[in-house]
Amino acid sequence: MAIIVLIITIAIFVSQKVAMPVAALIGGLLMVIIGALTPANFCSYFGNNVCLLLAGVAVVSAAMFETGLSAKIGAAIIKVKVLTSTEKAFLLGIMVVSGVMSIFVANVPVVALFMPIIATVAASSQGRITKKHLYYPMVCTVSVCGAGSLVGSATNLLGSAALEETVGFGMEMFAMLPVVLILMAVTVLYFFLFGYQLQQKVFDFPEAKDDNENAGEEQEYRPLQAWIAGLTFVGIMIMFIRGVWNFGAVACLGAVICVLAGCISWKKAVQKIDWNTIITIAGALALAGGFSNSGAGDVVANAVVNMFGGESASPVLIMCVAIVLTSAVGCFMSHNAMVAVLVPIFCTVATKLGSDPLAFAVAVTVAINICHATPVSTTIYMMPLSAGYRFNDFVKVGLPILIISDIVMCIIMPVLYHL
Repeated sequence: MAIIVLIITIAIFVSQKVAMPVAALIGGLLMVIIGALTPANFCSYFGNNVCLLLAGVAVVSAAMFETGLSAKIGAAIIKVKVLTSTEKAFLLGIMVVSGVMSIFVANVPVVALFMPIIATVAASSQGRITKKHLYYPMVCTVSVCGAGSLVGSATNLLGSAALEETVGFGMEMFAMLPVVLILMAVTVLYFFLFGYQLQQKVFDFPEAKDDNENAGEEQEYRPLQAWIAGLTFVGIMIMFIRGVWNFGAVACLGAVICVLAGCISWKKAVQKIDWNTIITIAGALALAGGFSNSGAGDVVANAVVNMFGGESASPVLIMCVAIVLTSAVGCFMSHNAMVAVLVPIFCTVATKLGSDPLAFAVAVTVAINICHATPVSTTIYMMPLSAGYRFNDFVKVGLPILIISDIVMCIIMPVLYHL
């Protein structure tokens, strides 16, 4: 029955007839109805460590914007003349800086910060620098690097929670960073050596002149609160790394400090929390929990193992299948939905083969962040559409780096995890 519930839920996700949080709730509630979860277990997912982490980090990140700290960082970048001397130099600088930043800050705010920075430089460059040649590479880099830590994307948190629900332990804060740093280097080199020239041929539309004028509007800079927000952010990152408390408690501590210090009002703090994502994650975790508790995960895992040779199946081959499947289907389907479905399946497969389930959870969670070939699967790829990009532009420029990233992951993941 749990497998039928999973199929029904996937169909609801794919149909997009109902909002994603509602679809996730339907899946979780159906697990309760068939007896795979108790009502108490279902409710417990809404107070999950992952949901609290997402809410707390959202408030701290928003506080950095509200105090004007993020705008100051952006202004400092603009003043570095060597970065803005040529479009290609600015491309390299923006990709590296935004990529590194997105490891520590949720990827949507990073894109929201750097788009107006790019627009400002482009407007004052007398045509030397254009938004259309910079937005897309920046977004691709931010997407990849957002997988570098659990706070870089809500999908990462869901991947860790799905792993914990399946095998009893989750990911550490920077578990995916070694893979991500390699992919970041590959992505930056692709655009710097090849993709930039390809963009010049493919992006043959005129430079958009009607970009959102208010996107770069600065918040009033409040030095004391900006320092507090910045130090709080650094402090919670140190606590994450050192394992002080669980992630959710640390993030909530940071949020409370920012509110009490006046970095952000309570009303704005509540508004900045992405409740749709939190509800989606809670519902998806309930779905994954019911799927695992019912034994359906074992059934599907056995089918996958038997498909590739039974007990003699190659973990390397199955990992490559996981990577390619995730990155391909992830171009068209919700990333949260994909991770909620695939992480439990492939982690169970890993357990049956005597491999490390963490390796497969990392593979799926990172692979979902390299879906560069379409703009429809996640928010950050939709954000730069104001530059005039067309669907086929994503395919022509993004598909090569997606394939390259797949190949790189299939080579380095077995090495890193000794498969």
